[in-house]
Amino acid sequence: MGHPEFTVLLSASVPTVERAEKYARIKDAQINIEEAVISIARAVFSNNGQLIFGGHPSITPLVAMVATEFEKSRGAEQLENLYPLVRIYQSEAFRAVLPTDTMSLLKLDIVEVIWTQAIAGESFEVNIPGLPQCGKSLRSLRDKMIHKSNPIHAQICIGGMEGVEEEVDLFQERFPNHPVYLLPQTGGATDILRKRKLDWETRRDLPKGPNFKIMEVDDLEMKRALGLEDSPFEHLAYPYGYIANWIVSELIDRPF
Repeated sequence: MGHPEFTVLLSASVPTVERAEKYARIKDAQINIEEAVISIARAVFSNNGQLIFGGHPSITPLVAMVATEFEKSRGAEQLENLYPLVRIYQSEAFRAVLPTDTMSLLKLDIVEVIWTQAIAGESFEVNIPGLPQCGKSLRSLRDKMIHKSNPIHAQICIGGMEGVEEEVDLFQERFPNHPVYLLPQTGGATDILRKRKLDWETRRDLPKGPNFKIMEVDDLEMKRALGLEDSPFEHLAYPYGYIANWIVSELIDRPF
């Protein structure tokens, strides 16, 4: 089996309304987060990279469907040189509630699924929407995903809740010198991490802070780059594709 040029841990989800007090939902959160995830997936796959993430109902179908766009272009390669574009870690605690469409996507040749054990008999209950469940099983999944995957060259955070924060802590512990890219305009835990980064930068009494890279482009910067300084529109659509390619370009040029 071949190997990807680089591997990225994708930490992403759409914050739920029930937990919006802590994990702020931006306007049109679902649309923005989906666009960001799709842009990252396309940039990674088109540059011979691989995505790793913990299965999530708002993320798994998006990434798997983007991966199918690249399936035909890989068909001419020799079989032994192929590698899964996507590695998804999925807990047995959620198997019974996974939609049929998602289960079908998990069976694609371009997707590798690693099932992890449910802990202490945990099982997801569909009648408790929006609230944390199966915490022990998810912690076990994240620990295996990050500590048994080697190497992971970078982490990208989009939206999210406590799971994203936990994955960042684990990733920094395992790969302290590898970058964590934040897209704080997607809200949720990622915006909280941005504030943590800024706090580290203003506190000189603290030890070396996390290796966070805040990926932001303001409207004026975008207008100048596009030659649209005189545009009558106050805000432009956020350039997730531009940011995704910027991140991947950095990873390709970075010696690991």
